[in-house]
Amino acid sequence: MTPEDIKRELLELNIFKYIDKVETVEEGVSTNVFRIFSDSSVFYLRIQQQENIKALISEIEIYNLLNEQKVKVPEVIYYETDSGRFGSPYMIVTEIKGEPLYTKDQNIKRKVLNKAGEDLAIINSFKVNGFSWIESINEEIIIANYKTYQDFHFSGLEKRFNSIINEGLLNGKSSQYINKINTSNKVFSEYTTGHLAHGDFDISSVYYSDDTYTGIIDFGDVRVGSIYYDLAHNYLYDGEESLKYLLEGYLNVTKLDDNYMEHIRSEALFIAVGKFSWIIKNIPKSNWNNIEINYINNFFINI
Repeated sequence: MTPEDIKRELLELNIFKYIDKVETVEEGVSTNVFRIFSDSSVFYLRIQQQENIKALISEIEIYNLLNEQKVKVPEVIYYETDSGRFGSPYMIVTEIKGEPLYTKDQNIKRKVLNKAGEDLAIINSFKVNGFSWIESINEEIIIANYKTYQDFHFSGLEKRFNSIINEGLLNGKSSQYINKINTSNKVFSEYTTGHLAHGDFDISSVYYSDDTYTGIIDFGDVRVGSIYYDLAHNYLYDGEESLKYLLEGYLNVTKLDDNYMEHIRSEALFIAVGKFSWIIKNIPKSNWNNIEINYINNFFINI
């Protein structure tokens, strides 16, 4: 659908009295996103493919849950979970003002990540029955589909790891990676309770405006992991300094084990494996981003 088609359909819903314009933000394989300008406010329409309806429902319910806890995330103002007006399920959410935290000003970065860390701690504080992707949310009880964290991480791991080795994405001997994975497995055996996780948390998801934290966006990969999952994702993609600033706020809200860095490194290792596996499955080899691959590879070797 064109932006004009979207505008016409939205006006028929009577959610907006007036729409200045609609513009395309993203056209993806599973999701199309449009930006809506209405009466000096901005909203986002996300249209999801029918086969991913469970993910959309989970995201809607997570936004509602977090807004009740005063976490700065988008607010869902309207949604349809059947085929809907646009031929697929969709939701409309409010804007988190500002821009991603790509600033090089360390004072601003620290200030914003401190606040983001406080919100992230609240997000991760929700305890869950099981691990992995969210199956359902019933009366604020979140259900996932793996009983143990080892089951979650090691499901299909050998196949994924072999494909990474065969594609030559990892430097060095495969035995050194296997030893690291086995060590991580011992850490994961300690986890008996799942925690709600953003799932794709890095500075691109943290927004700020006028040097002030405004919120966290993009919960499309929301899942259930350990309490360290989001911290590890940030550590992998943004580095130690970003993690340090994030933890300053995070630890104001919740307590972690004294050896939390061991847990974070173990999580980051598996996230790196998952990223390589995703690249192989979803991106043609001619389009592989060698900078990103080398970065993750070096992380993998040095962790």
